[in-house]
Formats: sequence, C-alpha cells, structure tokens
Amino acid sequence: MPAQDAGAEFWRLKSELRRVTEERDILKKATDTGPRESFNGRLRDECLNVHEFVSIDQARQRIEAWRVDYNGNRLHGALGHLTPSEYARSGRKTDVEGAPLLFRTICQRSQRHVHSGIAMSQHSVTWHFDPRGVATITLNRPEAGNSYDAAMLGGLMTAMDELGAQSGLRVVLITGAGQHFLAGADLGWLQSVARQSPGDNLDASRLTAGVMHRLNRLKVPTVALIQGECRGGANGIVAACDVAIAADNAQFSIAETRWGLMPGIIIPQLADAIGVRQIRRYALTGERFDAHEAHRIGLVHDVVAAGSLAEAGARIVDHLLRNAPKANAQTKALALEHAWSNVPHSVFERLVAQHAARRQSAEAAEGFASFREKRPAIWYPGPASENE
Repeated sequence: MPAQDAGAEFWRLKSELRRVTEERDILKKATDTGPRESFNGRLRDECLNVHEFVSIDQARQRIEAWRVDYNGNRLHGALGHLTPSEYARSGRKTDVEGAPLLFRTICQRSQRHVHSGIAMSQHSVTWHFDPRGVATITLNRPEAGNSYDAAMLGGLMTAMDELGAQSGLRVVLITGAGQHFLAGADLGWLQSVARQSPGDNLDASRLTAGVMHRLNRLKVPTVALIQGECRGGANGIVAACDVAIAADNAQFSIAETRWGLMPGIIIPQLADAIGVRQIRRYALTGERFDAHEAHRIGLVHDVVAAGSLAEAGARIVDHLLRNAPKANAQTKALALEHAWSNVPHSVFERLVAQHAARRQSAEAAEGFASFREKRPAIWYPGPASENE
C-alpha cells in the first residue's frame, strides 16, 4: 500500500477509535473496571508503526473484526485491544449473540440510519449510494458553514471507504448541506489542535492531507457542486475532484496566511487545477474571488445559477455514466501519473510537517488571537493613507 494511503487509513482508524474515548461512562458501567488508557495510544502501539506504516493490514483486519450487524444496519464500536471473540473468551459479560455488551451499547448509540438505496451517516458527513452506482457525499455541518474538524475529516475517510467497497460504484458527488459548500477549517478546532502535543498536532495535519490525497486518488470520477463559501482547504477538495461546478453565488478564498497558517497540503492539488501562477496570487493575497473568477483561472469548470446546481451536476453524471467505467478509471490514473499532486512520499511528509509546524508557530498564535478579538493581526500596518 502506498505510504500516503496507509497514513490516511491509519488516521481514519484512529478517528474511529477516538469516538470510544468519549464513551467513558458507558465503558465504566459495562466493564466495572473503569476507562482503559488511551485507545488511540493502544492502536498506535499494537496495530501500527506510524512512522513506517508497516502494519496497516493488521489494523484494518482488527477494525473489521469489531464491526457487527445490528438490526440489519452496519455499526461501529471498539473494545480496547480485544475483538468480540477475544472479549467473549475473556469471561467478561456478553449478550446472547456473543458480542460484548459495551460493544452493543456503543453501536446502538452510534447507529447509522438506512434510507432508500444505501444511505449512511456520521453526523457531520452523510452519504448515499443509488442503484445506478452514483454516490453522493454531503458535508453536513450547516450550522457551522460546513467548516471541517477532525470528525468531518474522519467521516469523509469512512465515506470513501464504505463507498469504495461497493462493487458497482461509478461516480461520487460531493455537496454541502445548507447555504455553503465548505467554509474552510473550523478555527476553533485548529486552535485546540495547536495547543496539543507536537505529535497530536502532526496527526491532525496528516489526517487532513490524507483526506485530500485519498479523494484525489479515488478510482471513479468525482464531481464537486459548490455553493456559497468555499474557503481554505475547501479549495483543495474542489481541486482534488475531476469535475467542479459552482453556483453563481459561490465565493472562494485561500487565506490561510492571513491567520499565520499555510495551505501547504493543498498546494499540489491546486497546482493541478489552477497552476502555480494563480496560486502565487491567491494564496499570497488571501483575496476573495467569485465563481466567474474561479472559472477563469480553472478552479471550476462551469458556473450556473444557484437554482440549477443540482441539475448541472446530474447532467455531468449522465455524461460520466455513458462511458466505460474501466476505461474511465485507466484514463484518470494515467492523467494523475503526470500531475503535480503525484508527489513522492518524502514530499508528502515534508508538506505535512510544515503544515503542522506552522500551526504551532508564533505567527499562528497571533493569527488566532486576531480572529478571536476581531482585530487586524500585528503584522498589518494599516492602509497607506494611515502611514503617510
């Protein structure tokens, strides 16, 4: 497995287990032993070597062993370092089907709801797979402008895994619930990550980079439908898709440096989409630009009326379905062989490290403070008229 894919898979698994640490009260009641030490650390220590990524298959097999069917729905949970069968053999309490009570309890609390076709949800990300083989992934934090945090990134990883396991998958659509496509990273989450250890901070950057890489390398065609705000890392998602269509109300910006951060992990995808020249303008100025400018520079392929966005997406999907799926997959793979985003592992790791280090820099601390206090950062001297 390529190192980037292995890294992304590791952080998806880690994110899946992180949810269990939030169930400490359930864990204590179910086992009468109190909460175990860090599930995340146990996964790191027992399943994976995070530097070499040599045991990813072992980790995946273990996670798969933890999955059960409950009332016909696919559910997730975790048992520390034990599989259900190991847990049962240990003599701890199990239910009549042999699955641990803790596992069942967590599964019931994190149940994914099944609707028509195959529909799944992880709260901040939902997805649906229709009979034609068309999957729709929806970014689902409308109350926060669909800004992304660890939960959304983990949900995107899980969605791509679940959909990728569908043998008939032909196309993936990515949409945003509510008024906006994706209003960049959740700055509250970024500030929280910045206060964590260097290792956890690095983890967050690797998770973000892994999502971008995974989306970029999906074997089937991908289509982004953009409305409202599309900020920061959202532009990486757009650039990682094969086709991008914007509503005429869409607004874009690549303004990480305004907050003392950097957009390093999306630069390869942006270079594929808009070229280095346009990156050197918009990633350095942080200017907002509209859908027509996004079209001019190549970030999106079409601009349509907001009310026609879904119809325009359906039209592109119909074109994609008319083409042979294996021929499309081979064509996409060949194009990516010659892409800026086809970076070697050493470059990928350097981008991740730079991205993480920048978040814990003095400039980022000032950028976060200026955001909280709703004031210009100290490096802004003010307009020219104020300095004459």
